[in-house]
Amino acid sequence: MGDLISIYGLWFLLSFFPLSTDEPIIDTTQTYTYEIMVEDLQELQHVYPTILSYHSIGKSHYNREIFAVRLGKGPNPIIITGSHHAREWMSTMVVMKMMEEYAKSYSHNTVIGTFKASDILEDSTIWFIPMVNPDGVTLQQQGLSAFPASVHAALIEMNDGSDDFTRWKANAIGIDLNRQYPANWDAPSDVTEPSWMDYKGEFPFQALEVQAVRDFTVKIKPQIAVDYHTSGRILYWYFYNDDERDLALATEFQDKTGYNMIDPSVEPTGRGYTDWFIQEFGLPGFTPEVGEYVEDEHVPLEDFPEDWERNKEIGLWLAAESDDFQREETVPFNEKIRITHAEQLYSEPSFLNTERATLSPQIVQAYEKSGNWYHVYTYLGEKWIHIPNRLKYFPEWTILDFLRDRGDRFNCPVK
Repeated sequence: MGDLISIYGLWFLLSFFPLSTDEPIIDTTQTYTYEIMVEDLQELQHVYPTILSYHSIGKSHYNREIFAVRLGKGPNPIIITGSHHAREWMSTMVVMKMMEEYAKSYSHNTVIGTFKASDILEDSTIWFIPMVNPDGVTLQQQGLSAFPASVHAALIEMNDGSDDFTRWKANAIGIDLNRQYPANWDAPSDVTEPSWMDYKGEFPFQALEVQAVRDFTVKIKPQIAVDYHTSGRILYWYFYNDDERDLALATEFQDKTGYNMIDPSVEPTGRGYTDWFIQEFGLPGFTPEVGEYVEDEHVPLEDFPEDWERNKEIGLWLAAESDDFQREETVPFNEKIRITHAEQLYSEPSFLNTERATLSPQIVQAYEKSGNWYHVYTYLGEKWIHIPNRLKYFPEWTILDFLRDRGDRFNCPVK
C-alpha cells in the first residue's frame, strides 16, 4: 500500500510540477560569446537530457571546439548553422534560442505557433552547429587580447592596419569561411590574400572549421540546410536549383519571416555553405539574413526580439517538411487505441496540417496508419493523430508505463 501511495504521489508531482526550468537559459540581452555558448550548452543538456545532447565535431585553428547539437529522436534530419561570419554572432543567438524553446516545448507538451514540438521531435531530428567560426567571433568581440602576442601583427595586417576588429568576418587566419565551399569556386574574386573578409583561401575546404561542417553534413545527410547570417532581412535560396519544391519552401520561408527572397535572376556568388549543399545533395538550402541592414559591424542587440519572432517557428516547420519528404505508405489498421493524454488532431498525416484542436484521453477506433500516424474517428469526424510509440497507448499499458512517460517528458526518469 505504501508503494502505491508513493507511485501516485510521484505521478502528482510529475504532472503538476515538472522539473525543467521556466527560467530562460539563453540571455539574448548581452554580447553572445563563445564562452557563454559553451556554458549554455552544458546547461541545456542538463535541463533537457532526454531530447538534447551535444558533442564536438572538430576544432578551430586556435583549438576552440566546434559543437553540433542534436535535438530530437527521429530519422529525418535537418541542419541549422550559425556564425560562419565572425561579426554575425547574433545568428548564434537565434540558433541557441531555437534549441531552448523547442526543448522546453517538447518537455511541457506545448505548441510553438502551430507546431507541437513533442510530436515533430519524435519523428525528426534538428541538428544545430551554433557557432561555426568560434575564433573569428572571439576576435571580433574581444580583439587581440584573446590571441597569442606572436600573431597580433599578422592579424592587424589582415585588418588593413587597424586594431579595431569590429568589422571582422573571417576566421582568425584570414579565411572567409562562407567563401570556402567548392560551388562556383573558380568565379573571380577581388581578394587574393588573407583578409578580414572575402578571402576564399587557396583551395576549397582548406579551413579546419569548414572541414568539420562538411564532414558532419555528409555524415548526417540532412534533408534541408539553413545557414543563419546577418544582416538585411533577406533570404538566399537559389543556386541553379529549378525544383518547384525549393521555390515553394522559399516562398513559405519568406511568408513566415518577412525576409525578401533574392530573385533567381540575380547571379549567385557561390562558394557558400548552402550553395554547396544545394549543388552536392540536390536538396533545399536557405541562408536568411537576420536583422536590419548594417554595414561592416554586428547587428545591434535590440534587433533580436523582432527577428526571434520572425524565426521562432522555422526549425520546427522545416523539420515537419522533412518528415513529409519521408512519409510512409498508408496501410489498413483496424484496432482500438487508448489515448492517455491530450493529442493534437491533424487533417492529414502531416505536421503541416494541424486542426488547432486536441483529442482528450479516451479509447478511439483507428482504421488505417502511416508510420506513426493513425487515422481515427473523433468528435470532429475522421482525423489523424501522431503516436510515436504505439504500444504505450493500448489497454495493456500500465500505470508504471504512464509514470515512465511523464518522467521522460519532464526529465525525471522513473525506474
